[in-house]
Amino acid sequence: MSMTETHAADLNRTVLSIDTSGPILGLALVENGELRGHREDRQGMRHTENLLPVIEMFLTERHITGPLGGVAVARGPGSFTGLRIAMATAKALGLAWQCPVVSVGTLHSMAETERLLRLREGKAAAPAVMPVLDARKQRYYTAVFVPDPATGALKRATDDLDVSMVQLQYLAESYPGVCLPGPDDVTVSGGSAAVAEGISGAVGAGVLGARLIGRGVQDDPYAGPHYLRTEDIGVRKKGPRFRSEP
Repeated sequence: MSMTETHAADLNRTVLSIDTSGPILGLALVENGELRGHREDRQGMRHTENLLPVIEMFLTERHITGPLGGVAVARGPGSFTGLRIAMATAKALGLAWQCPVVSVGTLHSMAETERLLRLREGKAAAPAVMPVLDARKQRYYTAVFVPDPATGALKRATDDLDVSMVQLQYLAESYPGVCLPGPDDVTVSGGSAAVAEGISGAVGAGVLGARLIGRGVQDDPYAGPHYLRTEDIGVRKKGPRFRSEP
């Protein structure tokens, strides 16, 4: 097989993942289920203008010019605008590359990122992983994941939650040794240090998304983000949106 053919075959097994659900723009490449590279862009909430240029730079640096085998994206909860930008971009890339697109929960992606980076660094698995994302208005998105004793894979101990700091602290105290990864600077006493502190969930989204794509799973083209706090998006008005002058 020639180098060109090998390169093309590799691309068909490569998944690009995107996470702009928080303040960090995260990208990762996963090939055959293995992490091949990731990037964390810390220019603040400028994902609208930065996402496509950063993707182009990320792929160019790795000499990737052809269509990839799939796109994975963090679907929420998180910043409403950030989620829409990532999902719209993922769908556009899927159409352009004629490849499957799959979305993965943001908090699950962050927890999986923590698990994978611990494994790569040779560190012991945390007894529980509780990713935290600042939801503003003194609220936080979180969920608890614990390792399966048989496989080591993370499984949910709670649903995705929208909590206050008091509730967040109580939840952390309920799981001794829990680590709290996430892109935001959120201090919760009693938790152990997270390897993925200040990091997006792109790595986890890539690995989880690649597994789904490998099983033939892909998003409905009309699937949207998982906002969790739906009441903040807006309530449909009963009257006309615009009224003529009397």
